[in-house]
Amino acid sequence: MCDGGGNCVGCIIDANCPPPPPNSCLVSVCNAGSCGFTFKPVGTPVADALGNCHTVACDDSGNPVSVVDTNDTPSTNGNECLQGVCSAEGVPSLAPRAVDFACTQGTGVVCDGAGQCVECNNANQCPQGNGTECETATCNGGVCDIFRPLAGVLTLTQTPGDCQDSICDGAGHPTTTNNTLDLPSNTNDCRTAMCSGGTPSTPSTPPKPHGTTCAGNNGRTCDSAGNCLLTFNVVRIGDGSPLVGGQSAAVFIEERRVSDGMVIGSPIPLPTMAGNGNLAYSNSGSANTEGGLSLSVDGRYVTLVGYNAAPGQGAVATTANINRLVARVDASGGVDTTTRLTAFIGDNVRGATTQDGSVFWVGGGSSGTSGGVWSVALGSTGAGTQIATTPVNATYPHIFGGQLFLSAGTGTTRSPLKVGTGTPTMGPPVTPTTLTGLPTATASPNSYVFFDRIQSVGDPAFGGGAFDTLYIADNGSAAFQGIEKWTYTGTSATCPGAVAACWVRGPTFNLSPAVGYRGLAGLVTGSNVTLVASTADAAPRLVVFVDDGTANPAGSVIGTSTSTQIFRGVAFSPHL
Repeated sequence: MCDGGGNCVGCIIDANCPPPPPNSCLVSVCNAGSCGFTFKPVGTPVADALGNCHTVACDDSGNPVSVVDTNDTPSTNGNECLQGVCSAEGVPSLAPRAVDFACTQGTGVVCDGAGQCVECNNANQCPQGNGTECETATCNGGVCDIFRPLAGVLTLTQTPGDCQDSICDGAGHPTTTNNTLDLPSNTNDCRTAMCSGGTPSTPSTPPKPHGTTCAGNNGRTCDSAGNCLLTFNVVRIGDGSPLVGGQSAAVFIEERRVSDGMVIGSPIPLPTMAGNGNLAYSNSGSANTEGGLSLSVDGRYVTLVGYNAAPGQGAVATTANINRLVARVDASGGVDTTTRLTAFIGDNVRGATTQDGSVFWVGGGSSGTSGGVWSVALGSTGAGTQIATTPVNATYPHIFGGQLFLSAGTGTTRSPLKVGTGTPTMGPPVTPTTLTGLPTATASPNSYVFFDRIQSVGDPAFGGGAFDTLYIADNGSAAFQGIEKWTYTGTSATCPGAVAACWVRGPTFNLSPAVGYRGLAGLVTGSNVTLVASTADAAPRLVVFVDDGTANPAGSVIGTSTSTQIFRGVAFSPHL
């Protein structure tokens, strides 16, 4: 072509030149009428495939080169739960969106973290049904659904003690069914919680049996009317007929309330004639050393001892061929007088004790050598084993800490005495021993009770317990008359024989004017000790002392004998 200057040239402008090869880094130029090429600027993109994580650009030599481009991500083909990514090395891939990333594909609303758009990832993202345990939303495989438990399935929400179970009806609704085992809570130990037609019983019904162990209201046993009471048993000699000296009389066990002496229920009569497997039982109407009462170690019985004779037998203690008879009474009023003993000939029999009602230890006097303490099994027809021959006028056998004791008031035996080791049932007879520090003269002890009240202190004479506190009912001289308190706290400077420790006498509790005492029972009540005693005067009284640590706690008289109904021994009531 002519350039207008009379010259034939190949080009006048760049556009007159042929284009460079495709995807090249060259640019056509017209230079002095001749076509040629020049390099595109470094980095100029060159056409390339999309989504391969690379871009082709020109280098400074006019050559196209491929470089990593992390923005050149691959396509997801419309999947909202995937995203294209490029590695630093320029490798393309598809990655799932995070769990719960919003999406709108199909019925889905959230991503499942695996590249799928689903209805849910958990049940909370689903319609919730009726909002009860019996119709709940579920999410299974990303699909929402409603779960309805089968009829009768228990719900998680239950009301204890309402006599009902909350269940599902199978159609998505909660309902209830009666449950007689879902008993109401019972704050009264002496009531039996019950359900009736799906309704808890009222507190007034039904009461538990008499003698059931309880703890409410500072009590110890139930009275069969639904009340927890602190009660004791007392031996009552006489049925209201005149009591004749030396003559046998009917015997009753009364249960009385400690707080005021009120009689609970009807007195339990011991059999006055043989029948129903039992033998006739009586005690002397005038021998005030008889009628000792003891609570068994297991707490299920009270025991006493008398004669196998009907009331009205003259000189019952000295008449020949009258067996001695152990009476065992339980909390329900059940009486057993089947245990005979051919001992204590010619003198009074005074008391009996037991661990569990199967073997008894009996104490009394004798005009010969059959006094002291005897062991006899339940139901014996007369045979027994003499455990101790002295003192011959043994009274009030009791067991504390697995150790058998008796009391006596003659010679140098003037206190509770330890009988052998433990609870011996076989001979030869042993000689009872006085605990160190207790009196050996003047005193006239009757019943007694030991307690473990001081930490890490106790008389080693006990095989099964560290007992350190002792109360003795005494009807001796003025120096000992009353309820004596003793503690095992002596030192070598004050104890006889300079032994390391011994029993030391503390205060004596009494009424005014002072009287002697025979029966005694004790129980720890809170931080105090409650003592119930029977006096040794002509018309024995029932007296309660509460040892609260003061020197002279006042005694409360809660019962008085009459001339035809005499109180003897006392013991806290047995339990079932």
